[in-house]
Amino acid sequence: MLFSVNHARFQGVNKELVRFVLNRNKIGFPKKYRFFTYFNTSPQFRAMPITGLMKRERGRQPILISEFSYPSYGYVMTIDSEPPDDRLFEITHFARYEYCELAELGLDLPVLPVHTPFPGDYRTKEEINKQIQQNKELDAQQ
Repeated sequence: MLFSVNHARFQGVNKELVRFVLNRNKIGFPKKYRFFTYFNTSPQFRAMPITGLMKRERGRQPILISEFSYPSYGYVMTIDSEPPDDRLFEITHFARYEYCELAELGLDLPVLPVHTPFPGDYRTKEEINKQIQQNKELDAQQ
């Protein structure tokens, strides 16, 4: 899914990820890639190619993120980056399992809303409206 939302150049730059996807017997991939998931119960979907994201609360380190979300799941990939939100459930370790290997796993997936087109944005409608109002008040003061 994440390859489908990214430009074809993405494959050329991330050859080791391409090899992993095309070879079902390959186990593991470089540590620079991390994958996360969550439940998306919102009607909105999001399909974002690799994007640089700056989050003020995360300091000045940019986050390289690609996200695909469609009810009822969302998937996030980061490259050489921390996740954009600590509530995301990391599934990177799935790459250590063999193609036909069966495993019973308990997944405690968070339920995160998707209301904007911005990757890594899991604010509720109320949080978005509150920030809009705060911005309007700031503009009025200036």
